[in-house]
Amino acid sequence: MSLSDLASLGNLVGGIAVLASLAYLALQVRQNTKHTRALIYTNRATRVQDFNLRMSQASDATLDACLAGGRADPNMNEAQLLRFYSFCRASFFDAQDTFRQHQEGLLSKDAYDGLIAIMRTRFSEPGMRAGWVVQRDTFSSEFRTLLDQLVQDAHNAPSAAVRLRIAMASEVASSSKS
Repeated sequence: MSLSDLASLGNLVGGIAVLASLAYLALQVRQNTKHTRALIYTNRATRVQDFNLRMSQASDATLDACLAGGRADPNMNEAQLLRFYSFCRASFFDAQDTFRQHQEGLLSKDAYDGLIAIMRTRFSEPGMRAGWVVQRDTFSSEFRTLLDQLVQDAHNAPSAAVRLRIAMASEVASSSKS
């Protein structure tokens, strides 16, 4: 075997090693992407659970502020206004985070559609729409465009409370028939 043959064999082995390395790298990138998405979904679930748990354990004053704010009650005091403003702010920042993750391809269409449904429901309340008007300029233009459209679409939609009362009445009626 000549020196030229050995060099050719070395190039072949080197080429195979490079292909194996690229295949391994592609596998690692794919696994890393799955892991990142899993972390994002876990973080989202934790945020939603934490929010709902906090609301279920919130003081009567906080719940009253959120309810009065949602209705845009003109008799709200300064403390209630601040609580409701903070509630709106947290809701909008959470929505913007979900929006951005979807834009970056890190969140599925189903999760994004869930965001749209939640924000439509929230914007069925005049106080949330007012909260958006006051805070909208602090968010990115693409996100503002989305929420502005949702606000416009939600003006005549029934609130979450109304929809829940209707669903409860329907369930009670169907249970009593059994």
